[in-house]
Amino acid sequence: MHTKLAQERRRTRSVGTTAYLVACVALLVGCTATDKRGGTQERKAAPQAAPAVQPPEVTKAEWKTTLSERLEALEADAENANQMHLVAFAYLKLDDATHAAEYWEKALAKDPAFAKARFNLADAYYRLGRRDEAVAAWKQVLESDDDRARRFHASSHYNIGTVLHNRGRLREAMAAYDRAVVLNENHYKALVNCGLACAELSIDDLAIERFERAIEIRPQGWHANYNLALTEAVLGRLDEAIRRCRVAAEGSDPGRPTSNLERARAFMTMAECAAFREDFETAAAYMDRARALDETNPRIQHRLLFFIREKQRAG
Repeated sequence: MHTKLAQERRRTRSVGTTAYLVACVALLVGCTATDKRGGTQERKAAPQAAPAVQPPEVTKAEWKTTLSERLEALEADAENANQMHLVAFAYLKLDDATHAAEYWEKALAKDPAFAKARFNLADAYYRLGRRDEAVAAWKQVLESDDDRARRFHASSHYNIGTVLHNRGRLREAMAAYDRAVVLNENHYKALVNCGLACAELSIDDLAIERFERAIEIRPQGWHANYNLALTEAVLGRLDEAIRRCRVAAEGSDPGRPTSNLERARAFMTMAECAAFREDFETAAAYMDRARALDETNPRIQHRLLFFIREKQRAG
């Protein structure tokens, strides 16, 4: 089972980006990282950068109307860098990162110290796959020490960490995540993704410490609890692994709703821990709960039938 869990860890690398994993079996090390927008949070998917700073959500139709209004306003005041920023943001909300980047570049040409525009320009570059340019823009934000830029420093370090993490430069990613946490001690996604990077390097004591700190911030956080469970399981501490998986499977995180697929993944891991002890009755019960949450997963069906057969054989 330890081999399977180690493979699960690798498979679940994502926030954070969580992602995730930071993904749980994809947000956090084999685990799952948190997700792109803001953290490391699933090892499901590789860690992702934090998104541009956004106003409350509105519909696409409303954003189209807003874009038209902002373009008209810009036409009336063509030199206004803030109006260019607002136009760029509307384009980004309409998933048009190309035009968003164009208008943020124009805004920065008018006001090179416009930190919010530069931070969001990096996000547009990231979405366009222009990772090197995104990192360069985040670094420029970090080079500025005025009040407008400092509010973006922690997120810039975190986002740079996600790019390094996805490129396999794990120690550099760890350092970037830690810098984010120094600036914002409650940066859940940075802690989760840092734990994932540590786990990938088999620095399990540091991985556990980062996950536990993330849990102090969000006790019901799925990515932190699940990835900590995987780390404990790989180390053979099955009781603790099951306990953490139970929190991941049954907890309710106010900061981020847990999906049924994530809950199912936690029950699957609990089942494998029980099976390792040859407690196939408990393993079957956990896997049946996973099946109820993810009915189309053939792996769950296969393992459930196996546990039932083993339970009958033992009886």
